[in-house]
Amino acid sequence: MGTERVDALSDELEAWVADRAAAADLTREEFLRRLIDAHRLLDERGEPGESAAVGELETEVRDVERRVAAVEDELDEKISDVRQRVIQVKREADAKRPRSTTTRSSNAG
Repeated sequence: MGTERVDALSDELEAWVADRAAAADLTREEFLRRLIDAHRLLDERGEPGESAAVGELETEVRDVERRVAAVEDELDEKISDVRQRVIQVKREADAKRPRSTTTRSSNAG
């Protein structure tokens, strides 16, 4: 059994293998070898959710999500500060603008 080979896959699987191999710039055989090796490693380490690599990635993703949320909060705060400053500058400019009761007329000539 250790020397038996599977040469035929369903058309759907064959298309998937071909697409993935091309995307990875690998031959069909190289892609299948890597796929089987990766599956073997996962099998040896337990379920994918239990593997150390997946756990590390999940931790990194949570860390990145926290950092993104912090950046978004900081950005929202800065945008609010800029809005308030723009309103303040507009009010100051409006207060300094001379108020005229006469309207300007253009000289046509």
